[in-house]
Amino acid sequence: MYSAKRIILESAPPLVAFTFLSMFAGLTLETNAAFLATYPGVLLMIPAFIDSCGDISSSFASRLTTSLHLGTGRASLRSKRFRDNVAGTYVTTILFFIVMALLAFAFSAVLGLAMPPLLKFLAAVMASAVVVVTLDLAIAVAVSVATTMARLDPDNFEAPFLTTFSDVVGIMIFISFVGFVISL
Repeated sequence: MYSAKRIILESAPPLVAFTFLSMFAGLTLETNAAFLATYPGVLLMIPAFIDSCGDISSSFASRLTTSLHLGTGRASLRSKRFRDNVAGTYVTTILFFIVMALLAFAFSAVLGLAMPPLLKFLAAVMASAVVVVTLDLAIAVAVSVATTMARLDPDNFEAPFLTTFSDVVGIMIFISFVGFVISL
């Protein structure tokens, strides 16, 4: 049963912690300012990248926690429903980030913003998206199972954790991959 007290007691501590951790996303941007000044078009991609990784992973987590809560699914690779959920998440990730990278590249060209070469940019976006979403899925499974076993509301933990993780780690991975691929 939901009560205001339970929601506050469960959600306040993680929200405070995740708000503090999200400041590291800004720190990552600050420490990479020179690189981003060289390729300002990459900045177009960052908000969409981190938001989309968190959104895609949160959708996966919502489907998983609902099936665990209802007792209709398991967090196991032996479960067809679970495998289909994972596969669908990866297909969505790949298709979505291809389109997003192409749009960011096109918008950068229209706005006259410097960008890395298209194929290098596309490779960096795809690789970093798959890595971030893979890490997000592992976290989603762990948090879903842990909150279900502890009889906590996963909604108070799952989305805030995944979106914060995608913000902080996503920026780090994205900038690192773009920098690495450009250097090749």
